[in-house]
Amino acid sequence: LIVQVTRVEADQYLMTHNDQSCVISGELQGNELIAVIDGHRRRAACAADDSGITLFADGESLVFTAWQPDPGEAAPESGGGFTAPMHGTIVEVLVETGASVKAGDTLIIMEAMKMEHAIKAPSAGVIREVFFTKGDLVDGGSELLAFEPET
Repeated sequence: LIVQVTRVEADQYLMTHNDQSCVISGELQGNELIAVIDGHRRRAACAADDSGITLFADGESLVFTAWQPDPGEAAPESGGGFTAPMHGTIVEVLVETGASVKAGDTLIIMEAMKMEHAIKAPSAGVIREVFFTKGDLVDGGSELLAFEPET
């Protein structure tokens, strides 16, 4: 279930799900949320932890987590490889096999969902192998290159 929440004013939010919207305002008093949803006052107990915020009301619970957009930077796997964040097309390969790179260097640029994603080096290291070339279509999760971190 994905719900989009947008701030309308300092204390009002527009909540949208499946083309249905409602206006929400409220305040937090200790671990109790007092909310006004489309003019109706509701109370819910809430608890926050590392996974998000859980609301408890009417014998049910709802867990809210913040959506983090994909920055397009693949993290190295345990074997030192890099994977495509999603299905897409290789726009540019900026490194060759054997190249030494610094932390933050852009290695590959790929396009997915009409957005460019830069695959960057998380640390200094050496490119051991590049598996795709410019124009190649790649599946999400495909290993793009082999990277060996500097020790």
